[in-house]
Order: sequence, then C-alpha cells, then structure tokens
Amino acid sequence: MTPDVGQLAPDFSLVDSTGAPRSLASLVAARPLVLVFYRGHWCPFCLRQLEEYARMHAAIGAAGADVAALSVDSPERAEAMRRQLALPFPVLSDSARAVVREWDVYNAGEKGGIAIPSVFVIGPDRRVRWRSIDGTVARVSTDGVLGFLRDGATAAQPARKAAFPGLRDWVRAIGNVARRGTVTPHASGGGD
Repeated sequence: MTPDVGQLAPDFSLVDSTGAPRSLASLVAARPLVLVFYRGHWCPFCLRQLEEYARMHAAIGAAGADVAALSVDSPERAEAMRRQLALPFPVLSDSARAVVREWDVYNAGEKGGIAIPSVFVIGPDRRVRWRSIDGTVARVSTDGVLGFLRDGATAAQPARKAAFPGLRDWVRAIGNVARRGTVTPHASGGGD
C-alpha cells in the first residue's frame, strides 16, 4: 500500500548515481525530504520535472527541506542524466525495483517495470507529511510542494499541471535513449 499522509514511510537503502549508499533514514535525519519518483532517464516529462526541481532547489532548501529523486535507472544512467541536467540533489537507483514495489508506486506494465510518477514530503520522523501520486503527463507543480513546505497545509489537494516537454526536452530524451539505451520491456508488457 502506498504510504499515506501520517503513515511511516518504509525505510530503504539504495545507492545514488555516484554509487554512494543512501538510506531514507539518513536522507531525512536533519530535515524533511521531497522524494520524487520518476519514470526514467528516457522520459521527457520526467526530465522537465527534474529540471523544475533543480530550478527551485534553493527555494525548497530555504523552506527547510532537501530533495532527492528515485527511479529504476542504473546508477550509470542516472549519473549521466544528473550531470546533463546539472541536478543539485542526489538521484537514487532502484534498479532491483524493491523500493518502488514496497512503496506501491510500481508500474509493472511498462518498460520492464518503472516507477509511477509521485512526490512525497517525508519528515525527520519518516512520517509522510504530504504526497501526490501523478500521471505520465500531469505532475504536481513544484509551486504546490513549495506552498506546502512554507504553509504546512496538509488538507490542501496538490495542484497538478501538464508537464509538456519542449522540443529541447524531446531531443534530449531521444538522445539519452540512443546513447544509453533503455530497459527492454517484458513480453507481457502493456501501457499505462
């Protein structure tokens, strides 16, 4: 079951894109964490979303939180994307798909199994303070996350906006797939 507001978020231990070990407990030890689950390095909607978090990183930090992103990409693919987008936060690799399954944000029907786009704000006590389970195109805005961090309004439903990528994002996504490949779908694959 996907952790809901007020529930304890399952701890995990993964490596980030540089190969350094990271646990949820260590990521939230000092202050809240905005944890962004994204589909993969090949997704132009995800690239647009991650760039938005990079642009808003200082404002999120000023509001008292850190950011981390998580996908099923290998550390090497995640690091290439992190460098390309100049992301100032850790990118975690769940290539075994254990965390996305445990958090119930797993889309088994696409590309051999990927994360369902979602955002969680997790407190230092590992309790979920806020969450948004998103779609392929419509994602919670960073303004919505920032508003929650500043105001603490847990009752407000997060606003979503379509994360339509521009031509540059499509070209980058196609280039990522061409240079670094993508996960081969299982024979039973479907779409979402």
